[in-house]
Amino acid sequence: MKKIIIFIICMLLMVSILPVIGQDSAPETFSSGDWDYIENKDGITLTKYKGSETGLEIPGELDGKTVTQLENELFKDNRDLVSVVMPNSIKSTGAKVFYGCTALKDVQLSTGLTVINTGLFRYCISLEHITIPFTVTTINGFAFSDCIQLKDIILLSVTTIGESAFENCMMLSDVITSGKLTTVHGRAFRDTSWLDAQTDEFVMMGKDVLIKYNGTDANVEIPYGTTMISSAFEDNFSIESVNIPDTVKNIGQYAFFNAVKLKQVNIPKFVTTIGTSALNGCLSLKEIELPEGYGLTSFGPYTFYNDKQLTSINIPTDVKNLPNNFLGSCPELTDIIIPDTVTTIHNNAFQNSPNVHLYVTPGSEGERFAQENNVPYDYVEQSADDFIIQPGGEGIRIVRYTGNQYDVEVPAAFNDVSVTSIGTAAFQNNTQVKRIILPQSIETIGDWAFSYMDNLEYVQVNGNVKNIGSNVFTGSDSLKEIKLPETLEEIGNAPFDSSAGTVICAMPDSAAAAALQGMGYTVMSYDDCSSDEELLALWADSNGYEIAADALCDCSTCTEESDGASENPEAVPAASSVDVSIIRIPDGLSKLTADLLPENAKELVLVIPASVTSIDEQILDGRTLTIISDSGTEAESFAMANGLKFLVQLNTVLE
Repeated sequence: MKKIIIFIICMLLMVSILPVIGQDSAPETFSSGDWDYIENKDGITLTKYKGSETGLEIPGELDGKTVTQLENELFKDNRDLVSVVMPNSIKSTGAKVFYGCTALKDVQLSTGLTVINTGLFRYCISLEHITIPFTVTTINGFAFSDCIQLKDIILLSVTTIGESAFENCMMLSDVITSGKLTTVHGRAFRDTSWLDAQTDEFVMMGKDVLIKYNGTDANVEIPYGTTMISSAFEDNFSIESVNIPDTVKNIGQYAFFNAVKLKQVNIPKFVTTIGTSALNGCLSLKEIELPEGYGLTSFGPYTFYNDKQLTSINIPTDVKNLPNNFLGSCPELTDIIIPDTVTTIHNNAFQNSPNVHLYVTPGSEGERFAQENNVPYDYVEQSADDFIIQPGGEGIRIVRYTGNQYDVEVPAAFNDVSVTSIGTAAFQNNTQVKRIILPQSIETIGDWAFSYMDNLEYVQVNGNVKNIGSNVFTGSDSLKEIKLPETLEEIGNAPFDSSAGTVICAMPDSAAAAALQGMGYTVMSYDDCSSDEELLALWADSNGYEIAADALCDCSTCTEESDGASENPEAVPAASSVDVSIIRIPDGLSKLTADLLPENAKELVLVIPASVTSIDEQILDGRTLTIISDSGTEAESFAMANGLKFLVQLNTVLE
């Protein structure tokens, strides 16, 4: 019984403490005189002032505890304060601490401060003078904005001035800074007497920060050495082009905001940040090239918003975030590649840009964004070996063949992803290719894929292709015969137009045969056509030497060796001095060893008869080899085992 009672008591205790388990409890608030405060790791933070003093000295200590911080909006909208002395124990303040203190005229700041926080003195309309301690290095956004009586400011240790920090300080006529100042954000001194009085063509502050352009030229060359552009060209209605030097690293907020005639601007390669609305409202800007690979990592919201004629832009791979309305209200903007390095895209990044079409990589943030926001998208094209490819949900599509080989075997996969389709016009107008082998993974062949290929003689279409588009072989007159697989379900219009000499083979009564006959083509049955093996062998008979030699060098330097030693099975022709030797191994030889090959011929095409049943691996030492032989021979096995190029041929090639 005792055990049961103890168990019940324990359970009741557990229930009583459950509400606080896993929850962050609010810090305890203490009161002392006119003040409420909470404890922090360095001392205490004042959270509420309940007095009505006009001249206030903030205490440096309460209840034996050091005052180190002031809470957000501590004195906000206080109409009584006229003067304030802040103890030097205070290390930091929240935002808007004196916001709207309309009677405040005089403030003595703590020498422990390093930052004048956001909106700290905004709308202090009676504030005339303030001394900024030498410890302060940063003045955050809107810190003194709308202090309409403020007359002068000394900022000798300040390195950073935030957005609109002194905006609308109409009486501000004297501003003193030093070379330590490196960053001045947009509109920091907008609508001040001091800025209005500056007459230089390029108004600079601190360490070569351009804050205003007073010129009237249409084509502007920003001085070399400039490190940052603040809102210098905002509402400029004359500039049409701007040349920015490579010394610029930061294009700040509103830099070219509403520059309605701006058509051309270069973004230097060392720029790392383009700020909020930097190119917002540039109505004449059609395209812009962003530097790739030099560290451009950050855009502010509305960067290119309302650029009505902007049609194209690239996203550098160092960028991680596309912010709110980054490219909003750009009606002419179309194709955009989103690198897979982008990890965050705001839902409104392309708001009211109806023609945007994204190119993304599978599984990327770009794909997720497009799917969830109903934005049209395709997968981005990539280079791989001699192909341009485009990954997709169903596999990889061959977009274009870019190589120059006679003999092309389309890979079955890239990076373990299957190649499933040949894209529109992928080989069109290629005059080099003679043979194409398609892998078993291919299911679709697009329109015009193998059209107007003057020298195309042989295409092996595998047994899994289901769809062939229109005009696939149009104009490829050298194609003699093609066998279409039983799996073929759909054929587009005029697949063999202007290819009248091509023998078309298909399974009788199949969908492919019916479709082609319906278009007026003559279709042969499989029994009346050559097999794939026969077609391949016939092709190799006429092209094998040329293809093999081309795989190794420029054919103009290749020479076939004499076969004068063919009567002696052990004799091998001597090597020539050309780059590539084509060596015919005599029929009857059973073992091919390295000592039978010429030492000075390092690139060889070997025509090996079926009689060879043993091949010494030392023939590979220091040589590049291509092997031509019959299918199923030791030569074929040797080539496959050693990754050598192998071409099938009939025995007639040895005659």
